[in-house]
Amino acid sequence: RGTRIVGETEGTKLGSLVCPYHAWTYSTEGRLVGAPHTERLVDFSKEEYGLRAVRVDTWGGFVWASLDDAGPTLGEEMGEFFARFPRFDFEGLGLGARRTYEVEANWKILGENYSECYHCAPIHPELNRITHYTSGAYTAYFMREPRAPNFNGGFMEFSKDYTSMVWSGYTKRPPLKGMTKEDRRRVDYYFVFPHLFFSLHPDYLMVHRLWPRSPRHTTIECDWYFDAGVMETEGFDPSDAVDLWDLINRQDWSVCQRTQLGTQSRAWRGGRFSGQESQVHDFEKYIAARMREPLDTKPRSPRRRGLSRPRTARRGSR
Repeated sequence: RGTRIVGETEGTKLGSLVCPYHAWTYSTEGRLVGAPHTERLVDFSKEEYGLRAVRVDTWGGFVWASLDDAGPTLGEEMGEFFARFPRFDFEGLGLGARRTYEVEANWKILGENYSECYHCAPIHPELNRITHYTSGAYTAYFMREPRAPNFNGGFMEFSKDYTSMVWSGYTKRPPLKGMTKEDRRRVDYYFVFPHLFFSLHPDYLMVHRLWPRSPRHTTIECDWYFDAGVMETEGFDPSDAVDLWDLINRQDWSVCQRTQLGTQSRAWRGGRFSGQESQVHDFEKYIAARMREPLDTKPRSPRRRGLSRPRTARRGSR
């Protein structure tokens, strides 16, 4: 009757899937193999009541999933974004650290926050020292030129001779494979709709995933990825990047929570965007356009066979 079967986010040695409510049992491929007291049911076949299949594909060591059975392929949907990174070996990266945050704010408020650095001087003095909030440029928009189909973003440039977003501004780690001289002078920030923040630094990749839990609460997973070979060297320590970004993250979440509280007030009427908020305006126009799209009214069968699984993950896969 719709009970969530798996409560853990990760694990090993999965033998079967058992519903904790009525003990219906599924194979790891999603086939229904056990359903107590259904022997006398008319017109019932276990083959027709397996778990719903989910389309999955991989790029850069990441597994991408789609719940749309008839939607575009991963290449069709994300090809323009992927084309921005042909020179990088993201599959050769390993997970260096992960932080999970519970934030009392709507996911769109978090998306707006990521889409501008207008707030960086007062909210992030540590970040603003290394990459000034007026530096860089926007290179992709949802709704205006240069237009992208499902992402927006751009880059910020390092001040002085800084080399990475770490406490000191200087990293001892070598640049990621594929980094050009131009790449080494900046940090790329992309908001991939609907819930991915993709932040490429000279010596690491940082990824945020947003999971809306309610209109007022979002779970955020933040991962830091480093070259797998560098991670194996003696004395490898990602804390110079992780601890700084953990501070920056918490600064963002705090102000976003205050924004959530403010927008709930009946007295709030909104204001005007500044010249530093073109990507926020772009994001809001995109959301408004998507909200006006007609709902999919095509009937869908509740019966799905099998459960697609990603191929076996190897070192460095996310």
